[in-house]
Amino acid sequence: MDRRKFIIFLTVVLCMLTGCRKKELSESVSRIVTQVSVISTNEGQLYEKIYTAPEKMKVMLNYLRLLDPYTTTDITPDTFRTDAYEITVSYSDGTNTIYRQIYNQYLQEGDGAWKRIDPVHGSALLPIVSSMPSDRA
Repeated sequence: MDRRKFIIFLTVVLCMLTGCRKKELSESVSRIVTQVSVISTNEGQLYEKIYTAPEKMKVMLNYLRLLDPYTTTDITPDTFRTDAYEITVSYSDGTNTIYRQIYNQYLQEGDGAWKRIDPVHGSALLPIVSSMPSDRA
């Protein structure tokens, strides 16, 4: 009797895990990146690039993954904004995620806390944005 209960329990747990995994996969498939836009402010000048081509969006998304923000900061970078970037990732479900980067040292996702980033990785954005032509005509 105990063995039978164990087999039923194991079957139920496996079914639950499989069901949860299928749900997670289907949700991630339905939310596809459709556009990445970058607005940069450099010495008072405003520049905007919009990317819709998959290979260009992939470059920007890889850049965001590379940043890997860590500790929150004690300062508020908003008070000394000069050179800044705003990267907006738009999804097929109509939602957006906005990332703000200041000075190659700070990153904010949405309305979250400002976090420090590795300045070496943060400085990689300018060459990426300036060398890639926008998909926008």
